[in-house]
Amino acid sequence: MYMRSRFFLSAAAMVLLAACGREQTPAPVEALSTVGGDFLSDPASFPGSSDWSPERAPLVFMSTRDGNADIYRVNPGDTTWINLTNHPASDNWPEWSPDGSRIVFHSDRNGKYDVFVMNADGSDLRQLTTHEDHDYVPAWTPDGRILFTSWRQEPADTSRAQHAYVMNADGSNQERLRIADGAPVTGARLAPDGSTLVFGRENADGTADLFLGSLQEPSGRRITNSDAYYGDPAISPDGRWIAFYADREHTSEILVYDIASSKVDTALFGGQNWYPRFSPDGRWMLSCTETSHGNFDVLYFPLDGSAPAHPLASSRRRDCEGRWAPVSNPPAAP
Repeated sequence: MYMRSRFFLSAAAMVLLAACGREQTPAPVEALSTVGGDFLSDPASFPGSSDWSPERAPLVFMSTRDGNADIYRVNPGDTTWINLTNHPASDNWPEWSPDGSRIVFHSDRNGKYDVFVMNADGSDLRQLTTHEDHDYVPAWTPDGRILFTSWRQEPADTSRAQHAYVMNADGSNQERLRIADGAPVTGARLAPDGSTLVFGRENADGTADLFLGSLQEPSGRRITNSDAYYGDPAISPDGRWIAFYADREHTSEILVYDIASSKVDTALFGGQNWYPRFSPDGRWMLSCTETSHGNFDVLYFPLDGSAPAHPLASSRRRDCEGRWAPVSNPPAAP
């Protein structure tokens, strides 16, 4: 039987409400706090300058404002929400291709989760997986392949469990990643340069930890301490940091792990905060955050804590899983 992992706590599996949207608002979310105080608040962590702007970057996200989960896009300088999928099924987890030309996502439109890809304008939709088990939470690799998580059981498996897979962008050559010494994992992500691999594993007590390694070091080393459910890692464009959520009984905060020093800093706390994503210049972050109207909005905030979090996509329904479009020349590590 399929069991959904909180590592990628997909809104597709949550109850969807009737549509009733409202316009976006620029008001800050005062109840939240940004930056717990360590390397993120240190000016030396952000050398140089950047002309990248959160408001002038294409954004994709999931929203249930029209009654079910669809993938939406907002273009720079325009507040119009463009429904890219417009399907009665649940479409979730959009991720831009490295060159920004395509978007991969998962959908249950065939009675189970499968991975789909489309052009950035919603055209040329293609289904990539057709296995009888669930395939979901896709992500691009730097060389243009697609990682995804699957519950498929292979001949050598003694039971069905989550494992990470990779395939070509056209759906061919689907194969399991041999990581975590073959144990079940909740998903995997590669750094923009392909050198760093981060993946998750659940513990028997209901917590989950993240591990850091590479495709050449498949066992990995644990980077969290088993006191929460740690999930959905995102690696910064320069490869220095890993952002993830820490889910505890009454709150979920967003943390940032410095790979070089193994230090952990708090990026966003107060209430429920999920699914962090770095901006292309590494100075801003997106989150999926529960706000005052009782649902979730896509928020953005500077990682140095210099300004409060603001809604970037907000309605009276669930707006989540925001991702900024990549840029052609991401910043190099300092």
